[in-house]
Amino acid sequence: MHRIRPVIGVILALAFLSICFTPQSRTLLSLPAYQRMVVGESNQLNFDLPSQLSSKIDLQVIRPAESVFVTSQDLPVVVNRDGNRYEIMALRPGKVNVQLKLLGYIPIKSITIESLPTRRVVPGGHSIGVLLQSRGIMVVGFAPVLNKAGDKVYPARDKGIEIGDLVYRVDGKMVSSENELARII
Repeated sequence: MHRIRPVIGVILALAFLSICFTPQSRTLLSLPAYQRMVVGESNQLNFDLPSQLSSKIDLQVIRPAESVFVTSQDLPVVVNRDGNRYEIMALRPGKVNVQLKLLGYIPIKSITIESLPTRRVVPGGHSIGVLLQSRGIMVVGFAPVLNKAGDKVYPARDKGIEIGDLVYRVDGKMVSSENELARII
């Protein structure tokens, strides 16, 4: 009896380690602990698990702790299941915890999902105090040129051109794009 216990312990330890190193369990354990999504965005989680095991794994949205009176319609994230695949969709801004559970009770992984509002950038022109120029090319940086000796030189910077300058003409010809400037030079 005393000789069987260590053997059973070693067998159980090896079985546990072999289960932990399967691609399916590594997929489950490598899920991120925190994820940000934009409202309207969806993310799909696909688990390549055997059908007997995939039917026993569930992804549940845990209600936010700060409010007890949150209904399922008010949750910022909804989870839909289609076979082995789960689709997480961000509906409105907020933060929730999503738990991956085995048999509906044993937590395997907890993911915090933050749903962010969409941000749009609209050019404002004079209304926000910025003057947008549509003529010429603005200098935003310098690139080195190799001379015959193989050294890097910056001819534009050496001639006094600075970042932020607007280039309207080159050799008397109007330029309005980088391609025109490159063709003339």
